[in-house]
Amino acid sequence: MNHNELHQLLLSHFSEVEVAVGSQFIEMTVAPEGLHEVAKRLCEHHACRMDFLFCQSGVDVNGRLGVVYHVRSTTLKHACVLKCFAEQREGAVLDSVYDIWPAAYAFEREIYDLLGITFHHHPDLRRIFLEDDYRGFPLRKDFIDEINIIHN
Repeated sequence: MNHNELHQLLLSHFSEVEVAVGSQFIEMTVAPEGLHEVAKRLCEHHACRMDFLFCQSGVDVNGRLGVVYHVRSTTLKHACVLKCFAEQREGAVLDSVYDIWPAAYAFEREIYDLLGITFHHHPDLRRIFLEDDYRGFPLRKDFIDEINIIHN
């Protein structure tokens, strides 16, 4: 399936999602309440079969926290990007996709640790890099580290 065919397929099967042609991937943006269902359909739909989550990144864009999922079909050899932004910055929450793509286990822990996005239904959501008593989320654009500042 070529890029245009994948674009048309996603437009026709995911009407609740914003679909755009990016520079490298077809990009889908979904509301938080639809994230888990759309991810599941991307993985299970016979024409999509996006069975491999090869990158999951937390982002802080224009004051909004979100997650970008890069997924690929190992059988059909196509890929796309799924984006989802939390409804609020403080107390940001999204559904876990660990039950769909097991690779999300570590990705979601990292995003939680460094950006503070909570993932509902993650089996072990706790800090992975920082100490348990560390305050704040260092990958947020508004983060200020009062202790470890380097001054000229």
